[in-house]
Amino acid sequence: MAVRLLYGIQAAALRERCLREVFDWTGLWPDKRAIIIVPEQAKLDFEQAYLNQSGQAGLLMAEILSFRRLATRLSGEVGRTAGNMLQASGQAMVLYRLLQDHRSQLKAFANLADKPGFIRQIAAVLGDLKRCGIDAQTLSGLQEQVSDIALQHKVSDLATLLGEYGRALQSLGFSDPEDDLDALAVLLSQPLPLLNDRLEWLNQTSVWIIGFGELRNFTPQEYAVIDQLLRRCEQLTITVMAESLPGDELAVENGPDIFLPGRRTASQLIKRYHPAERLLIAPNWHQPNAELAELLGAPPANPAGLTASCTGPDPAGTTPGLISPDSFVRLVLTTAVEDQTAWLAGEIRRLVIEEHYRYRDISVAVCNPADDLPRLQATFTQYKIPLFLDQVRSLSGTALLRTILGLLDIAEKGWTRL
Repeated sequence: MAVRLLYGIQAAALRERCLREVFDWTGLWPDKRAIIIVPEQAKLDFEQAYLNQSGQAGLLMAEILSFRRLATRLSGEVGRTAGNMLQASGQAMVLYRLLQDHRSQLKAFANLADKPGFIRQIAAVLGDLKRCGIDAQTLSGLQEQVSDIALQHKVSDLATLLGEYGRALQSLGFSDPEDDLDALAVLLSQPLPLLNDRLEWLNQTSVWIIGFGELRNFTPQEYAVIDQLLRRCEQLTITVMAESLPGDELAVENGPDIFLPGRRTASQLIKRYHPAERLLIAPNWHQPNAELAELLGAPPANPAGLTASCTGPDPAGTTPGLISPDSFVRLVLTTAVEDQTAWLAGEIRRLVIEEHYRYRDISVAVCNPADDLPRLQATFTQYKIPLFLDQVRSLSGTALLRTILGLLDIAEKGWTRL
């Protein structure tokens, strides 16, 4: 089965296209089924979008799952339970015990077991190693290739902890949630007779993998699952967020930084699967404008009860007194963050000079104050735009705090100290 690759610069357009394909596919019920694989944090949003776009009251022949939920779903289908799954608290206890028991073998982590937050950091690193398919033996082999002594000691300690952690879980009868995708890949690689034909329905199932390739590439664990789904399912579609499909490594790095993860993912998918169909999905800016305008409180473009004139169309293309979503909200796409602040400063100067606005009439909202405010200050200073920052400031030493302390002092001691 060949892989289909859909790419575009708007996540909403990619999602809408995939959902339309899912509706067409599941319309062939009962012969066809659909599985939509999305990131765990996006599962609820995709379910809501599916229900809103389909107009149905529930999911019938389509399932929206993350990779880990897919592992649980298919393992349960063939009667394989996950067993005793180790939770985060139990994992912390096991790692703490390992750090204590193997203190003499550790070189860099010997005295860090009692440091606040260290166990959580070690658990996160071990999870990353498992997701990337790196085991203790591989780490031990890399140890000799590291020239930095401090880094060499850390790699050695991680190899020791990773190996002992696996043996500890096996002796305790627990399993690590990070091993779910490895078990799923092994399960799907087995021939059907060994699975009692319980997964034969995958042969009539189409899979859409949506939402990845926006901030990161697929992990080796996820690629192993995709390889097996490609063998089992009737059709496999993957979406990436990129303005173009790179033809070589140089093209991957050239382009807007916002689409760099998508270009890297697309490049690896092309090398790995050689997609037979590569389809560019054009963005649909009008609908997001309308939704955003409504959220920001724009009046409706055609309020109920308003009768349009029959004498002819308005020369300007709009009815006087009405505000369309496109005029209420303008989307500006830039290639770099610095270009956003430069365009914003220029637009503010234009509004003040040409439209006779006052600076006090203009407000700017930022998503990440820690990163955006210093950039805004530098750009606005360059354009000589006065800037008032509405920031949380400490009350220590302010007149308000002195007044409050004085009132509390009066309430406690009365007027005796005056």
